[in-house]
Amino acid sequence: MFQRYAVYFTPDGEMGAAGAAWLGRDIFKGQPVAQPDFKGVDLPRLTERPRRYGFHATIVPPFRSHPDKGEADLRRALDELGGELSAVPLSGLQITLLGRFLALTLPRDAATTPNALAARAVDAFHPLRAPLDQAEIDRRMRPHLTKRQATNLRHYGYPHVMEDFRFHITLTDRLEEPRIATRAGESWFGELLATPLELSHLSLVGEDTEGLFRVLQQ
Repeated sequence: MFQRYAVYFTPDGEMGAAGAAWLGRDIFKGQPVAQPDFKGVDLPRLTERPRRYGFHATIVPPFRSHPDKGEADLRRALDELGGELSAVPLSGLQITLLGRFLALTLPRDAATTPNALAARAVDAFHPLRAPLDQAEIDRRMRPHLTKRQATNLRHYGYPHVMEDFRFHITLTDRLEEPRIATRAGESWFGELLATPLELSHLSLVGEDTEGLFRVLQQ
């Protein structure tokens, strides 16, 4: 039923509702959501790719399950991880241009980050994921990756994990003109950006055959 899995932090409450509306899809229900209308911003087009993944911060990047493992093993691993880890308080978020796309990120001087939690989760799910084959590694290897990131890709299937992890919630596709979209995002999320969050749960998500992710278990 699901071709890939991942572990996300999926904000709920007001932030989760605002994010679902921004992207046009509720990752919990797996259903479309009406998007706000901003003058000069084609939000449905700008959010086409992140809409598939839902409003989330990646903790364990998408992976195929190991041939000897099944969804029950992934659910069990999430339960065990949840019993081991503690909630992480997060300061308010800010809208940041990462490369050519917008994301919600923590301030650079944030007092706490979920980096250690993310590293532990990646380690916990590593034995449950199918390794990338050489063709996949070659396709995903980019000239700009550092030596450590290239090693991460070969070992974990993704370059931006462990020391190279950065908490972020993707808001758009690549932008040619980010200023208008940034203003729209700041207007839409408004006071929620300054509201502290708590990373109090992790979500196991699955990608269906249409390439859409939804929450399977928290």
